[in-house]
This record gives sequence, structure tokens and C-alpha cells, in this order.
Amino acid sequence: MRVTRSQLIIGKTRKFLKTRIKGVDKRRQRIIPEIFLGILISGSTILAQMGRAVNKSAKRKIKSVENSFSGHLNSPAWSEGLLQENHLRLRGRQVKQDTLILIDPSEVVKRYGRKMEYIAYVRDESDSDKPLRLGYWTFESYALDGDKLFTLLNFPFSVEDPETLSFPGAVEGGIEKIIHATGGRGIYISDRAFDDRRYFEVYEENKAKFIIRLKKNRQVTDLDGILLGEVSEIATKLEYKHWFKKVTKQTEELIGYTWLKVKVPECSGEFTLVICYHKGNQEEKYSCYLTNGIVIKSHDAERVVRRYMRREKIEEGIRLAKQECGLEDFLVQRFSAIKKLMAISYLAVDYILEYGEISRNMVIWFERLGQSFRKEVDFIYYRISMGLKSALGGLKTREFKLITRGLTS
Repeated sequence: MRVTRSQLIIGKTRKFLKTRIKGVDKRRQRIIPEIFLGILISGSTILAQMGRAVNKSAKRKIKSVENSFSGHLNSPAWSEGLLQENHLRLRGRQVKQDTLILIDPSEVVKRYGRKMEYIAYVRDESDSDKPLRLGYWTFESYALDGDKLFTLLNFPFSVEDPETLSFPGAVEGGIEKIIHATGGRGIYISDRAFDDRRYFEVYEENKAKFIIRLKKNRQVTDLDGILLGEVSEIATKLEYKHWFKKVTKQTEELIGYTWLKVKVPECSGEFTLVICYHKGNQEEKYSCYLTNGIVIKSHDAERVVRRYMRREKIEEGIRLAKQECGLEDFLVQRFSAIKKLMAISYLAVDYILEYGEISRNMVIWFERLGQSFRKEVDFIYYRISMGLKSALGGLKTREFKLITRGLTS
């Protein structure tokens, strides 16, 4: 018997949702899939737009759907924790020893959200020159296995929330949950925002491998504890005997590199400092990376740099969340409702990313549905997202109910 594309999408969506809502009470077993589909089809977290996207009945008013979503999101009877635990447990099993775990604190800006609960001033942690704006911090973590990208644990937090002890405390808590779910597997990749003794110790205590880009003023010592100075100064004094080319579609860059064993003040462990010289780059001549992985030969050091360079893939996930799943659109005001809505939005992000790994024929079909794009695009997930919106939005009422009903017993 031939299976239609609609049946494949219905089956895949049911399977995805069933594993994520396992253990959720029966009242939420129907509403969470509707919210999930509302975000996917509308590309927004505004309840009215989500309600319009999933309302398949002429007898049901959009306002009643919006009120239903609002009531369930504001209900104290459930939390987003179970959804996150189920998802992290499933994805954590897929993480291998050499899987890259990309972690980055980001932000959701709500310029006119003064009435939102626990709203605070936020900015990009890796760039202190950026202005402070009203919003919420987000903990972002994605796993990169080869070319396969998927979400792990993503959540908003606020330093104004009494349950959040501090910014570093929230981030450390997220890292420890991932380490526990993955069994310590994977290599953690982070930018200069993680150049902090507290994060080094979290990884060391949990025996997790990491690669962190260092700030220019980071001081290190040799293995005997003698101060070597700031890494930016050390970089100018070294000789670069090993080189490789970084090739992209737009540019080609020649990078020299070297490495040395160091210690970080106030940390007990021994690390490897890998320093790169970017030939021809006048804006940023040197970049420095700290790792607790094994670096003995030149190809080990080169692999450290190449692995870090793949960190830019996390930007694809963050961009997808904000632009295709409406992460910054929400208008709900209670922080508990914001956390639930964003948790479901991140599930929608993972669902789109998962479609990047399906059969080529399905991807081509989605590309045709997302026909407003030129022939080739760098960011294929836009096409997949547009195709999914068209395919799910085109389901008949009976087909739509097959997704949202009877997911659990």
C-alpha cells in the first residue's frame, strides 16, 4: 500500500510529539500538540496567530482557541520541566564522544515588555559594547554530529527571578544537566563569554572535554606556576610553524597555529593553549583557545581550531528559533507562561532541524513548497520550515486531528 506524503508527515509528527509529552497529564496531552503546531504553521508565538493557524473548525472561534492556549500556559498545574527532560534524555543518547556540544548564552529582546514578569536588561555576553535592552536571557545548547544539528536544552531565565541565583548559576545548572544526560560524552564548544574559572571547574569536576575561546586579557602560567602574562601578549612572541587554509564560499584565509601547556590561575588542572595567527586579517590577528583535550601533535592542535570554527552552526539554530518559530514574538506576561511557550517553541526548532536529515525526495518537495526562494540558499532550514508550514497548514480537519488526538493513553 502506497503511503502519501501527508501520512508520512502525520506519522512523523505524532512520533515526535509522543516522545516529548510522555508523562504529561491528559488535559495537556491535546493542548501541547495544538500549541506546537500553531507555532510551526504560523511561525509565531503570538497566541492569536497560533490560534488562527490551528483553527480547522468553522464553529470554533479563534478567540476561544486563544483563550484556551492562554489558560493552559498560565495554569500552575504543569510546568515545562517534563518536556525539557524528555527531550534532553532522547537527544542525550545520540551524543557521541566526538559530538560537538555548542553552548551560548543569548537573549530575547522585548523592547516594549515593561509589564512582563521578571523582565531585565540583557545584552550579548560576548560583546560588552552592545547596549543593554529589556528582555530575557536564554541558555542555548545544540549538538553537532557531523552535519546533523539538533537541540539539547534551551530555556529562558532572568536575574530578576527569585529562583535564579545568578547568571553564571543558571548557565552552570544547564551545563550540568547536559553532562548528566549525555553521560559526559561530547566536546563542549563555547566563546569568550565562558572564559571564566567557574566554567572551567564545572567541566573539570565532571570530566567533560571543552574548547573555549579566551578573552585577550586572560592570564595564564606555565606548569610550574610562573606567570606568562596575557594571552594577547604571548601570541605576539611565538613562532607559527604550522599552517592550514580556512576556505568558505566567500573567502579563503591562511591560519598559522602553535600550542603550549599552561595553567589558569586559581584552577588546579593543566590545559593546552592553542594560539592562531590569522594572516591578512587586520581586525583580529590572533585568537586563543583553551582545551583540556589531548594535544600532542600538530594535527591535534589543528583539530581544536577547526572544531571551534564549527561553533557558528549554533547561530543557525538561534536564527531559526527567532525568525521561523517566533521566539521573540510572544505577548504573554507571566514568566511561567513564557517559559512553557518557549519550551514548546524550541521543540518546534528541533522538529524542523530533524527534517534536514530525512530523505532527499521529501526535502525537494519542501523546497518546492517554499518556492519563494532562489535556486540555491545557504540556510536550507528556511525552505524546510516554509514547506512544513504549507504542508501542515494544508491538512484537512480529520488529518489534523490524527496528530493532536490520542498521542498517549
